[in-house]
Amino acid sequence: MNNIFFDSKEFSEIKIFQIEKTHHDFNNIKNDEQIINFIVDKHRKLVEDTKSIGKRIPKITQDDVDYYSYVYNETLKDSYWKNYLPSSIAKNHSFDVLRISFTLFASIKGDIYAIVGGGGIRVITRYLNHRFGLEFYEYLTIPQEDIVISLTARGISGTLMQQSGIYRNGKTLLDALKFTEIPIKINLELREDLKNSAFSFINFNNDTIYVEIGSYFYIKHRIDFKSLHLLFIEINEIQRKHEPKSISTFSKVKDKTTIKSEYKKILLRELREDMLNKFSPARTANPYKFDIDFIHPSKIQEFYECNRFELKAKGRKKSFFETSDRNELYTQCLNYMFINLDNPNDQREFNTFLLGVRVYGFKDKEKKWKTHAMFLHHITCEIKYQEKPVFLIDSNWYQVKDDFITIINDRCINQINKNILKEYFLNITWDSNLKEGDYNLKYKGMPNYHVFDKMLPDNIEFCDIMFEDKNAIYLIHVKDGFDAKIRDVANQITISANRFWNDFNSGSSTYLASIVETYNKHHPIKIDKDKFINKFNQNKEIIYVMAYKSKKGKLTLEDRIKQSKSNIAKYSLIQCVQDMSSLYPIKIFDLADV
Repeated sequence: MNNIFFDSKEFSEIKIFQIEKTHHDFNNIKNDEQIINFIVDKHRKLVEDTKSIGKRIPKITQDDVDYYSYVYNETLKDSYWKNYLPSSIAKNHSFDVLRISFTLFASIKGDIYAIVGGGGIRVITRYLNHRFGLEFYEYLTIPQEDIVISLTARGISGTLMQQSGIYRNGKTLLDALKFTEIPIKINLELREDLKNSAFSFINFNNDTIYVEIGSYFYIKHRIDFKSLHLLFIEINEIQRKHEPKSISTFSKVKDKTTIKSEYKKILLRELREDMLNKFSPARTANPYKFDIDFIHPSKIQEFYECNRFELKAKGRKKSFFETSDRNELYTQCLNYMFINLDNPNDQREFNTFLLGVRVYGFKDKEKKWKTHAMFLHHITCEIKYQEKPVFLIDSNWYQVKDDFITIINDRCINQINKNILKEYFLNITWDSNLKEGDYNLKYKGMPNYHVFDKMLPDNIEFCDIMFEDKNAIYLIHVKDGFDAKIRDVANQITISANRFWNDFNSGSSTYLASIVETYNKHHPIKIDKDKFINKFNQNKEIIYVMAYKSKKGKLTLEDRIKQSKSNIAKYSLIQCVQDMSSLYPIKIFDLADV
């Protein structure tokens, strides 16, 4: 090893990033050097350094690692003195406050890594592998031995916020990560066996060392450049020669060829068949229904708060469908296509139109959209590929471990048994011809019941039905079917509980007041606002209820869950119970049992 190359004596803590070489911007680029210079030129355009575009950045090779360095000055702000001094004096000088920023790329055997300083992260953000640190640690993990200090995760079922946990006494990774969660960032102790094997070239002394994994891999220990060089080589070696062990039950699919040529093809075929099953005169009496949920892939709460939606086709300024009900978007888009496509049976024509449809969400009379994304990105569903379940969630595809079905059935059954509603106040039989809203209205006017279905202040549903006894207030959310729509009711419960919790515990009654005001606008028999709010100040327990009507009422609970084909419903229920653990008790009830 060339010791002259490693003449620096400085030590620093370093975060290592990885460039996502499968990014579509690189489709026509042949090698790492061209990719790196393409990234730099993109940044030069961003900072309007047009005279430097096309200039190759310097390259130095050491031990089969090609280093490329990019350094630039970034203007942060004008100095205070420029504004203080008279302009006649200030105009003769430059008072810009500059920051030196840099990005160092390391290309090694087909991978590109990077470190940054100053504002250098802006150079590579667009092209990062945003799960690199987590993916790399999957080559190192022993979940039952890794000690977690803190963990941030998002729910696979569209949880509305990232959940963070800090474990002062440590917790194993196996115990810290919930079944339905995907980790975003983890802080954990670096195991002794890793200090003495994979990272033996770093002098750790006898200290407890922590590592942070997320979009980067970060050993929280000061190292010199020679150790960094060896770290690049070791990371690359581990990724090429070892097999990863998935941290999460769900692993994101990164093979874009499989996604495009297999998963997407299956999805579009399922969607066209669903359209024909809904609207074709040749459909059977009880056609197959594709199990989907329809929600914005990232702005979940904002999507729920919207009260006006538009569907627009590619290249058209005018919408072809508008509604105030988000639940109509999926069905009405397919209906429009069935009526207006030249040949609804033609898969290619179907694909061409649907892949160009965008969904816009607005709030009140605002002209600027609050959410927008492609129609297809709003779809959450499960498809079968090679006889195994694959999930499309928040516009990403996920595979699951082989024992997924057994685990999710067991956990779902366990959560229902633990939280089953035993009080018998949902006692009206749901006739098969009744729609969801009509069933809720059956409780209207009954003593101790209030029906708030479709009463949506800020488009947040408080509950469908409220029931009160001497000990508790039950906020009941009702859903027809145990399918992907359970994800929707789970989100409604979580949003409502968070809003109510934040409002009530801050001493405010604004949310409750807005519910009564919205109700009174639509009903001749008014609710007394003060009396209603006072109900929640009498030390009664607040209990949320997820009430659904399954189609398998004659079976035992265990058989209903095992025979249900909707894994989305199962993990949404599990996730909802977990999310509610820090807010209010939640009970589960199958209205098919009435």
